[in-house]
Amino acid sequence: MLSFLPDDILILVALQIRQHESLLSLVLCCRRFHCLLLPYLYRSLSLMNLGALDRRPSQLSSFLELILQDTRLASAVRVLAIGSPFGYGGVAESTTLLPLTRSALSGVCHHQGEQDQWSEDLLGSINEDPWIALILTQLCNLKELKVNVRHGAKHFDRIVGRAISREKPFLEKPIFSSLSHISISWYDVDEGGLRLYRVLPFLKLPSLRSFHGGMITEDYPVEDDLCETDSVGEVDSPQSEKPLLRTSNVTEIEFSASNGKRGMFDAIYSCARLELFKYEHADGGVPGDFFDPCAFRTSLEGAKSTLRSLWLDYDSRHYSLCTESEDRYFGSLVEFTALRNVHLRYTQLLDMGIDAITPPATPLTDTLPFTLETLRIADCFELLLPILVSQLHMVVANRQERTPNLVEIVLRGTFGDREAPQDHSTWPRVYKIKQGVYGATGSLRASCEESGIRFHIEDNPN
Repeated sequence: MLSFLPDDILILVALQIRQHESLLSLVLCCRRFHCLLLPYLYRSLSLMNLGALDRRPSQLSSFLELILQDTRLASAVRVLAIGSPFGYGGVAESTTLLPLTRSALSGVCHHQGEQDQWSEDLLGSINEDPWIALILTQLCNLKELKVNVRHGAKHFDRIVGRAISREKPFLEKPIFSSLSHISISWYDVDEGGLRLYRVLPFLKLPSLRSFHGGMITEDYPVEDDLCETDSVGEVDSPQSEKPLLRTSNVTEIEFSASNGKRGMFDAIYSCARLELFKYEHADGGVPGDFFDPCAFRTSLEGAKSTLRSLWLDYDSRHYSLCTESEDRYFGSLVEFTALRNVHLRYTQLLDMGIDAITPPATPLTDTLPFTLETLRIADCFELLLPILVSQLHMVVANRQERTPNLVEIVLRGTFGDREAPQDHSTWPRVYKIKQGVYGATGSLRASCEESGIRFHIEDNPN
């Protein structure tokens, strides 16, 4: 019966199919379906090849050959995840791939030397950078991109710089013009990280609304590093140019396992209307400095009227180093007039000073914004609960006057009983909350229930 349906109806049916295997089965039903629906099979792709661990040729060379042979498929791609965290699988055997890549490179490269070097890197490279870069030059309708970048990704950097600056060939054939979300992460066996200045150009894209960076470091290079010359004599410096202040349309920024010793100032301050900011700190794996949440206070000054969600904490794979900088009071959030969701560590939220066991100098009721809906307090300890519970009692009691929209309070910390028998078949390990923790927070839970506020206790398995 499907074969008698109009093309428009068949396309609507294909768009409703969520499972890739089911859509593939439909595409292979007959020649008509194959011709009409094949592009929709490529709307959302993951090319996160297992690479060297899998001992199979890389998917990248096969995919590049496919989209160079059929431009309909390249135009169909809307969502792409690309780049292996494990290694590079090599080039799939093909008699047509080399002529196709030469033709594609001739339309992308600025001079013969660059084309020759890129062609050589495609066949002899030990990583995926030349393949990823050339694939991206062919995808003009991308809306979401997740990419893993390894050390020495010179072709990726060059293409990003040219595409955003609308240099040849991207003036006539733009890419990234529809990109609304990007996730870019550093993956390499060596300790390092992706420097912030290399990803800042993405914030210039008018269409971009959401940015995620993994293992990003705010460790800016010296001037000589910004003018490194590659093997074809081209200076790779466009990426050092920072976005103009308050010109980016990005509303959501997230950093995971990153190190922002300057508070990621250039990224935050470039946004005209930042609504969500999430930062998870890493002291190992990326260069930088100790966790200093107060550095973000300065960066966020310009977002006081727009910021709705704020999250500052350690990455789940990293631990507090108990440094003085990480325990400093973040400051009052009252001036953040749109802030609804807050996730801060205990010592940033309460003005405790050096002594973390005496009542805070500034009551919590004077710290929280009027618009608050969800409050998450991280890095709590059982020893600190009496003071914290006392402060939260005041918050609940003064809810109508101070935080009338508050609907949820979450306490997260080392609350699990590490000495009790554990089920080692689960990961991360789940520890039973100590009875003493329930006892210390029982009165607060009752007050929250009476006020219609959800109250939760979470154990940090680390």
